[in-house]
Amino acid sequence: MAIPIYSPGGGGITQTTTEFLNQSSVSISHNFSHKPRVIIVDSSGEVIVGDIQYFSNSITITFCTTITGTVYLT
Repeated sequence: MAIPIYSPGGGGITQTTTEFLNQSSVSISHNFSHKPRVIIVDSSGEVIVGDIQYFSNSITITFCTTITGTVYLT
């Protein structure tokens, strides 16, 4: 399930999708020139929340339990 979101100044839609399986933490590298918007969807399609830490060219998301899902960065 792709969730396109317009990024002003980015020339249109830019998205990175990362799937993960039974993890309590996910680290994702990116090449965005801005702090990306993060959408996390579990394996049943529900939007979920994790603790997100932003770094210069990566993010780390930590969950309170192991989970399977997909992370969308825009």
